[in-house]
Amino acid sequence: MSKVKSPPTRFRVTTDGPAHITWRSELLAELAIMRVDELRLMKPPSGSPAPPFQLVAASDSGICFIVQIAAYSSFRLKIEPESIPVLELEVEAERVRTALRIPTPVVVFLFDGDRDHGRYLRLDTLPEPAAGAKTVVLSFPVENTITGDSIRAIAEELARERRVPVRA
Repeated sequence: MSKVKSPPTRFRVTTDGPAHITWRSELLAELAIMRVDELRLMKPPSGSPAPPFQLVAASDSGICFIVQIAAYSSFRLKIEPESIPVLELEVEAERVRTALRIPTPVVVFLFDGDRDHGRYLRLDTLPEPAAGAKTVVLSFPVENTITGDSIRAIAEELARERRVPVRA
């Protein structure tokens, strides 16, 4: 009798998949932000030097956060991301250090470009990477799955931190 293999509790994704996952993930990120009526989506102008972010979400009431997008291919990695409690992504430690230094909150959207599953993580709330660390591993729990409600929750959290009202 063969034993059914249970999914891992943590899985480190890599972003070296097929080209389509990048542009699909960018479209999924735009859609996620547009699901929240009071948020506006801003993108860097075409042809401008590559900024360290792909999108900015902002509201008329003063909420603003930077969105960095990372994409992976669940088909290539042979995983079902919805069944994995924590997805991990290794990034340069300087990415977190920069997020901690700037005044605008930074949120990473991690999307599976094959299955449309996305998770988020606020970089500006993480601890400072260890001195001399070149990379850090970011953990994206399944509780941080990207939905219209979860993006609204990010906006509401930022509003509470900055005492800015969000329309209900």
